[in-house]
Amino acid sequence: MHRFQTILMRFSMALFVFLLLAACVAPVAEAPTAADDTAATTTESTAEEIPSGDLPVVGMMKLVSHPALDAEQQGVKDALAAAGFINGETVTIREANAEGDIPTLTTIAQ
Repeated sequence: MHRFQTILMRFSMALFVFLLLAACVAPVAEAPTAADDTAATTTESTAEEIPSGDLPVVGMMKLVSHPALDAEQQGVKDALAAAGFINGETVTIREANAEGDIPTLTTIAQ
């Protein structure tokens, strides 16, 4: 049993280090460039040209309520708004929460 615990501990540490490095590299990989600015401008002009009856729909679902998940959803909304997609004006955002019930989450996904 002691050997198993040692292996598990080493695996856990390796996983932790990998995730830490991935978290450090992710912001660098996502740094905006001039091409991103051009793409954002194109997206904004496209968003303004969408007829009101044909709004694209963005669906967001989650299994449970949690502050981290709520912050993630707000971040998605903020990023959409920054790209010119305003809820009710240029896009329809639908949110659903299964409140911990897997069958409900399956129904939401369908």
